[in-house]
Amino acid sequence: MAKVYPFRGVRYNTQKAGKLEDLITPPYDVISKDAQESYYERNPVNIIRLELGKTYPSDTDKDNQYTRAAEYYKQWLQQGILFHEKSPSLYFYEQEFSAYGQRFSRKGILCTLQLEDYRNNVVIPHEETLPKAKADRLKLMRHCMANFSSIFAIYTDKTNTAQQLFDQVQGQKPSMDLTDENGISHRVWVVQDEGIIEKWQELMSDKQVYIADGHHRYETALEFQREMAGKGFEKCNRVMVTLVNTFDPGLVVFPTYRMVHNVPGFDAQNLKEKLRSIYKTVDLPLHDLTSTAGIEKSAQAIVDALAEADRDYHNFCMYTGGNQALMFSIRRTGEKYKPEKSAEWNSLDVTILQEKILNQQLGIGDKERAEGNMLAYTRDAGEALAKVISGEFQASFLLNPTQTSEVIAVAGRGEKMPQKSTFYYPKLVTGLVINPLDK
Repeated sequence: MAKVYPFRGVRYNTQKAGKLEDLITPPYDVISKDAQESYYERNPVNIIRLELGKTYPSDTDKDNQYTRAAEYYKQWLQQGILFHEKSPSLYFYEQEFSAYGQRFSRKGILCTLQLEDYRNNVVIPHEETLPKAKADRLKLMRHCMANFSSIFAIYTDKTNTAQQLFDQVQGQKPSMDLTDENGISHRVWVVQDEGIIEKWQELMSDKQVYIADGHHRYETALEFQREMAGKGFEKCNRVMVTLVNTFDPGLVVFPTYRMVHNVPGFDAQNLKEKLRSIYKTVDLPLHDLTSTAGIEKSAQAIVDALAEADRDYHNFCMYTGGNQALMFSIRRTGEKYKPEKSAEWNSLDVTILQEKILNQQLGIGDKERAEGNMLAYTRDAGEALAKVISGEFQASFLLNPTQTSEVIAVAGRGEKMPQKSTFYYPKLVTGLVINPLDK
């Protein structure tokens, strides 16, 4: 089944580069333009220049974000800002964070994973991907010959052997220890003990791996592997991944909210009346929405209402402006919205929202989602409200999170969920370890 390996990672030399807090970023796909600018300003060797470089009107085929990333990467290695690990290593990665009013610790092992075609049923996806994002990541890999950010994947081990391996190293001082701008703690132990490495490889040898976050990066790595086949670059057959057990108590999933705009003839009042006539509905009064604090308080009230709603229904909340939101509930009937899909796929909240509301009521079908002109996503409930208040979006739809058990049930049937069905929190940060593909 899954083949995992230690590798000689590339890391920052903090004596030359500065504090790790000033060098890391989230993964590329959640970095806004404003955030990108802030990371550029934070430190001249921040990983942003490799992971998500700026673009300029003057860019050419020979001078662009990808060529500049390659040049920075080469220079930083030559200057000793980055260094190669002396020996093949595993990277034991613990994140400590707050969510749902509690404190959690999530433990993962960062390693490289043998690339497998999805047809082999070893590495299993659960979400659809978009061509544009893969084209971007492929250009970056071609120019830099490296994985700058880790894929996040899960596996199932009821014995939680990984925790036993962690117990052997956590008494030691971590090689990296920092707290990021969001108050999330990151600790990494570099593990070169052959006995621990062998136990990890043995543990994973009969496991399937489910991609939790990083589908675009995994499929890009598969494409790059095909391009490099026969050229002698063995490491192109592997990809950097952080693996977390589904039984890890710190495995937290947040929902991803839908925001719609550019819907022709959109009539908020008409849509509300239609939903009231079809489904069970409740008007949710909101707090003062003229301040950020009021918006956040209102957003939390919606999230709480959804979490407490009757689970015999698929529960959603629509906000179209004003001082109240509409919660509507669709009874769970086992209806197959897409007959060719399994019962597990058809019973997902994201499926119901996509098929019965976005598609049937607003005309946002497969084609429109692929084009990306009518639908956007956010993991921040406050932003979902604020974007409507500002007039940038016509409506936002909030829902409960998809559960990991649902991810595995759907993926195990060889199916993919609608795009942006899950948001595993927190994200793995980029910049702790780089996987070089040219050595």
